[in-house]
Amino acid sequence: MGFLVRKTLVHKFEICAKAVPGRCLSAIISLDFGENVNIITVFFPCYTYNVSHSTELSECLSFLEDVLNNGLSSVVLGDMNFACNVNNERFKQCYSVLSRYNVFHCDDMIDNGNCITYCNYSLSHSSFLHHMFVTDNIWQDIVCAEVHDTGVNLSYHIPIIYKFRWSLNHSAKQADKPKKVKQYSWRWDKSDLEYYYQCTNHSLSLINIPTTPDCDLNCCLGSHFDAINMYYENIVAALHCAFSSAINCIPCDTLKPFWNEELDRLKNDSIFWHYLWLDAGRPSSGILQYTRLSVKAKYKLAIKIACLV
Repeated sequence: MGFLVRKTLVHKFEICAKAVPGRCLSAIISLDFGENVNIITVFFPCYTYNVSHSTELSECLSFLEDVLNNGLSSVVLGDMNFACNVNNERFKQCYSVLSRYNVFHCDDMIDNGNCITYCNYSLSHSSFLHHMFVTDNIWQDIVCAEVHDTGVNLSYHIPIIYKFRWSLNHSAKQADKPKKVKQYSWRWDKSDLEYYYQCTNHSLSLINIPTTPDCDLNCCLGSHFDAINMYYENIVAALHCAFSSAINCIPCDTLKPFWNEELDRLKNDSIFWHYLWLDAGRPSSGILQYTRLSVKAKYKLAIKIACLV
C-alpha cells in the first residue's frame, strides 16, 4: 500500500494516516489555487463468508470516516473488491458511509466502454473491482478516464487512469540539497556496433599519416617524436569521437540487471498480439485469443526465470 509521486511534487504531498490492518492510506495534496485535497488509497478485503471479512471492511470504512471528517474535498481509489451496483451488499455498505460526505463513484466517466479491471483467463474470471470515488464538488475537475490495458502488464489487475484539471507547481520550496551525482556506464550491449564501426572508419580516415623520412629505430629527432605523439593522440581522439557518437551512455540504475534481448523480443510480441486482439474486438475465444494468452504466458515465465538466475 503506498503512493508513487514525482520528486518534483513531493513538497505538495503529505502522508497523513494509515489504517491499522494496512488496507488504507491517506495523504493530502496541496493544489496551486490554495485548496487541499484528501487522496485515500484502499484495498478492501476479498469477500468471504466468515466474520473476519465484515470486521476488516468495517475497520476500513471507519478509517475513511475519520479522514473525511476533516472537511476537505476527497478522492478515494483502489481495489475495492466489489462491483458498484445496488444489488451488491458491500457496495451498499460502502455507499452508505461515503454518500454522507457527498463522495460518489466515477465509473460512468470511463470513456472506452471497457469496464473490466480484473481478468484471470486461466480461471475464466473477470470483473470490475477497481473504482474511484470523489467528492461531488470536484467531479467537474475530471477530464477523462480510461482502463489502461496493454500487453506489457503481467498482472491480473488492470489499472484505471483518471486525468484531473488541476494545477500543480513543480518548483519545490525547500532548502537546496546537494544533488546526487548520477553514475553512468557505456553499454556496448545496448548499442549498434555496425554504426560504431562506420563511425570509427570515418574518424580514422580523416587522420593524416605523418611522413618522417630517414627515420629508423635509432632516430632521436625531436620533430619525429612530436609527429608520432601527435599521430597517436589523433587516433585516440578519433576512437573517442566514434565511441561517444555510437555507444549509448546510460545511468547505472536505469536497466534491470536480468534484462536481455530475448525478454525484449517477448515483450514486443506480447504488445503486438495484445493490440491485435484489441483491434479485433477482444474475442474471448479463437486462435487470436489463444495466441495472445500463449505469448503473454511465455513473457511472464521468461521474466520469472530471468529473475531467478
